[in-house]
Amino acid sequence: MTDAPKIHATLSDLDSAAKAGPFVQALNGGKRITFPDPGEMEWTAAEEFLQDLQSRDTRGMLEKWLSEADFKKLLDAKLNLYQISALGKLVNSHYEAIFGDQGNGIGS
Repeated sequence: MTDAPKIHATLSDLDSAAKAGPFVQALNGGKRITFPDPGEMEWTAAEEFLQDLQSRDTRGMLEKWLSEADFKKLLDAKLNLYQISALGKLVNSHYEAIFGDQGNGIGS
């Protein structure tokens, strides 16, 4: 029996794990908006971002996490409810592919 625990992963192993990257949505007129990359955030901010994605306060979430310029572009695009709902689903799907859904994460 050994006194030293076996190392299963190093920080470089964690850095090489799959990455979601930011979510970018094209708008009319060649404009685009970019959601943040939670993988590059400090983990508590990333957790807050992922929780906010599930929020019913769509406007508040978008205003908080998009840049001021991107939020204005989104408002100027005048998306209807169907479009903003579809955008939310696409953004969630993008991040869930890497981080899982909020009901099945590490803390569950």
